[in-house]
Amino acid sequence: MAQTAPAVIEERTTLRDLDWNYALLQVVTEPAVAETADEMTWYRLIDLAVVRSLGLMGQTIACDILKVDGLQCYVRVAAGEQFREFCSAISGFWVDNRTLALVEGAQRVGLQVARTSPFAQGIVGPARGWAAQAQ
Repeated sequence: MAQTAPAVIEERTTLRDLDWNYALLQVVTEPAVAETADEMTWYRLIDLAVVRSLGLMGQTIACDILKVDGLQCYVRVAAGEQFREFCSAISGFWVDNRTLALVEGAQRVGLQVARTSPFAQGIVGPARGWAAQAQ
């Protein structure tokens, strides 16, 4: 009697048309301060950045603050063109802190995009690959 090999079931998963992209944002201050920013400060900074750069259309971009860690913030933004517009608005943002008093001890406050990824795991943890070599 001939023995037959057990059937191997192969499963594959393909991810297409992701709804969200993730970004790690950082507050940049002049002069540098060790102060932290809370959730409301982050909300105001992000709102100021997108409205100043994109106007009323900037307020329509879906953005969720996932975690605030001092001067870093993890956000989830709608994927596609909105994510690219969001990142460009954040990257070029600077504001005079003396009038708004967002971060104590700083004269100017800006935002920068530290990392982006289509997956949340891509922005958490130490930098890997070429990003680690660039630092």
